[in-house]
Parts: sequence; C-alpha cells; structure tokens
Amino acid sequence: MIPPALIEGVRLNCDIASAGQAGHFSLCGLLMRLRQLYKWEHGLAPWVEPEAADALEWIARRERTWDDLEEASWRTLPWGAAAIDPFAVETLNRHLRAQGLAYGAGLSRGLAPTFFLGELLEERRVGELTILILGPEMARDLDASPGLCQGSLIYARRQALAFYLWDHLSDPTQQGNAYLQVALKSYNLKLKDLLSDPRPYRNSSTPFWPGSWKRLSATKWAKPWSPAYEKPSRRCCNASPRPGWRSGCGPSKTPWPTSTIGAAWLISSMRSACRPWR
Repeated sequence: MIPPALIEGVRLNCDIASAGQAGHFSLCGLLMRLRQLYKWEHGLAPWVEPEAADALEWIARRERTWDDLEEASWRTLPWGAAAIDPFAVETLNRHLRAQGLAYGAGLSRGLAPTFFLGELLEERRVGELTILILGPEMARDLDASPGLCQGSLIYARRQALAFYLWDHLSDPTQQGNAYLQVALKSYNLKLKDLLSDPRPYRNSSTPFWPGSWKRLSATKWAKPWSPAYEKPSRRCCNASPRPGWRSGCGPSKTPWPTSTIGAAWLISSMRSACRPWR
C-alpha cells in the first residue's frame, strides 16, 4: 500500500518546484502551463476550457501558495520507518514499481528541479535503455515535459503528452505545419474536424505508443550532468550547464511510422517535448 504521506510529500515538492519554475517562463508560457495544471488538477480533458472566473481564482490561490513556499525545503518521502531523499529516484522506484507506480525527480529546463508520480502502465527494455510509460499522474508540477531522459532511463508521460499535443494542434501558428498535415492525412483526419469535436478521436493516438518510443529511444540524447547536480537546491536553477549539453534531442536514424497521429509531425514537435535531465 502506498503511504498517503508519501503522495502528499511528492505533491508538496511539486508545489515548491512550481514556485521556482514559474520565473523561467514568459508571461504567455506561464499562463499556458497554469492552464494545463488547472485542467490536470480538476480532471478536465485537454480540449475542455475552464470557466475564466474559476481559473483566475485558482491562479490567485496558487500564487499565494508559491509565495508561502519561497524558502521551503524539499520534503523527504516516507516509506516504512525510512525518510527517503526526494532525489533518490532509484530507491523510491524500487518500492513504487512493485505497486504499479513510477516516480521521477531531477533537473529539467533551466536546471529547475521537477517531480512527478504516476501510474506505471508499462515498462520496456530497448538495449541498455529502460522506458517507463506512465498513465494518469497523482502529482506533477508546472514543467510536465512529456518525455524525459535520465541516464539509461526514459520516462514517457501519456497524460502530459495529451496536453502537449492538444496545445500544438490548437495553436494557430502550427496549423500550416507540413509535418502536421502529413500526420493527419495518415489518419484521414481534417484539422478543422478534430478541433471542432475531438472526442471521437481521443483514442486515435494509441497506435503511436507501441513502436514510437522505441524509435525515440534511438535518438542521440544529451550528455548527463556532472555529479555536482545530483541533489540540487531550488536555488541552483541559474547554474550554467556543463559544456557539451544540448537541449532536446537530435534526429533519429530509425524511420518514424506513418500510420500514427503525430507520425511525421512528431519528428519536429518531439524535439522540444523530450528533454534530457538529471
């Protein structure tokens, strides 16, 4: 059984992390991520927009919470009689994976700490790589990158990817994207129909998962961080990355499928969706 105090501890660390992450985004970027976080917290589908008054009240409460957590320390996570460091990912996952859950903690964009805890749908091995495919998440912060690489471990977050894909599909600047048009054509879909009523197509991305994370894992990922970043404080977010680090991922030598939603389009969009972290 999962200790309720552990879940609450992860959620608190997510709030602390969000307080530090907020300053890394432009105003527009922050509002988009707040909208995603609101939808996730209230169980809304990516295409369902909240009532403006409710969302604004929630944002005000969230900002007050972040102010209160400005100097807060990371919460250790309880398991039995032990108090586990929240960055001890391997130790925590040894306990959690047996319970059908997966936990992630590390540094994402701008060296900002990020955390999440979700249902483990599937674990795959591809050569030396381990791919954890997560479903519904019990805790997350503002970052919510759909794909994260940590050494030989890759996290694929389905719930985060759903928000990511919908935001890109509904972005007016993406609607002339040639990759997007190829991807939709492979499903005989029209973007106008998809945006007007996405519910009939909500399971259309399922075929993407069986093969595409294997292809994604063939990508040349960035080099790992130095050991100095193993257990960061929230104040390390302005540190400089080590030489040789590249954000995103390079092109895969393995052909991408053409029969999945996101197929050709994901060649370009996944570069920003998947992030190396430590």
